[in-house]
Amino acid sequence: MHQRGWVGPVTRHAHEDPEPLTLIRRYVTPERRYLKLGGGLLCMRSPEYGRFVRNLSEDAGVITANEIATLLEGGWRERRTAAWLVAVSRRTEFRERLGELLLASEHCCAGSAYCVALASFGTPRDSEMLVAYLDRYLRRPDLAYDQPVAMGALLFLDLNLKGDQAAGFLGPDGLWRQWLQDASHMRDTMDPATYLSLIRRLCAFADECAEADKRLASLPSSTGRRPPDPRRRRLSWVVRSGAVGWLGTVPPSAMHASTICGVNIRTVSFGHPDAVKLNDRVQFEYAERYGDEGDVTPLAPDMFEPPQGLYLIAYNDQGAPVATGGWRTQEKNDAGYADGDAEIKRMYVTPEARGHGLARRILAALEDNARAAGRTRMVLETGTKQPEAIALYVSSGYEPCAKFGHYRFHELSLCYAKPLTLAGATTGRTPTGLPAEAARVEATAP
Repeated sequence: MHQRGWVGPVTRHAHEDPEPLTLIRRYVTPERRYLKLGGGLLCMRSPEYGRFVRNLSEDAGVITANEIATLLEGGWRERRTAAWLVAVSRRTEFRERLGELLLASEHCCAGSAYCVALASFGTPRDSEMLVAYLDRYLRRPDLAYDQPVAMGALLFLDLNLKGDQAAGFLGPDGLWRQWLQDASHMRDTMDPATYLSLIRRLCAFADECAEADKRLASLPSSTGRRPPDPRRRRLSWVVRSGAVGWLGTVPPSAMHASTICGVNIRTVSFGHPDAVKLNDRVQFEYAERYGDEGDVTPLAPDMFEPPQGLYLIAYNDQGAPVATGGWRTQEKNDAGYADGDAEIKRMYVTPEARGHGLARRILAALEDNARAAGRTRMVLETGTKQPEAIALYVSSGYEPCAKFGHYRFHELSLCYAKPLTLAGATTGRTPTGLPAEAARVEATAP
């Protein structure tokens, strides 16, 4: 077994101990799970993906604390699998143990799983552990361990906790830049945003598994199952060849309501017939909710053409359009926008497709595309009679900001903003126009 770092607790080898062997056969090796728990899982397609999610979720619900502890004493395959089971089942009692294993870095191939689990837990203590790891191993340019993934996890926690722990490493004189300069073999990892995106996708997968079988959450506590945290629902997507493809499935308990497991998110023109069809539907819903003619903000297809914008439509596995969303470039003007703004428009999910996280997936895809296009702030306008939209945006890190756009003088209008730059996101910067003491809009989806 490849060893690295300082030597911690003695590894339990399966060929020497029958207990780990039994657990390996039960949790680690079926369908080569230990190999797929990483970037490979983001490349799986249905039906393999759905089966993988379901099986991992079920195992996370039944594995005991003692079995997890035993796997964490094994080799990299056992430890990687155990860390993922910990992340899916929200076993925060293993937080300190995972932090110790990450800092020790005894085995290759397991560190990224520890980072995912800590990022999934989402507390200041998890940030502290990642800081300790980076402070130790960014000083070692001779060691290409899990520094990039740990940095992505720390950025992820900073975004969720509104912290600035990563800023100290990423500054001009920070350890990150120094490590990259001295570790010439790691220069392809210059952009931390790459690893932030990876962690977001892996945490989305962990959350999907945690929600994949709702009935497990109600099992007796003797199973060791911890119910998923509904406040931390993330997204899983990948951008390739100009299109955004959804890689996941819906919870089995929801499959009877709507066939969403084969959702495919595509880049289209705002003038595409399906975009027009969905736009008509959302306008009808606006009119019903507000008792007026709908949203009359002037829009045109060229506003959403890359790289100045993007328009997405999600299709279910029967080819029907079920969700939409886009962004367009805005600069400082009399309507209240700021330089570098990317404005979200036409976020909509058809009633029959709601409840499966499609809006979150599209929102995240839009954010990452706008960031890649050089935009520095995401902005949007919604209204007081759209509590579902408000809950989505607030839980995704958006904060109230000074009003802008066509409805900036309307009392029912609400405007939100979220910084897109890593510097702004990791320093807790308040969006332009929002006083630091401004109260958050509290809303829950009905």
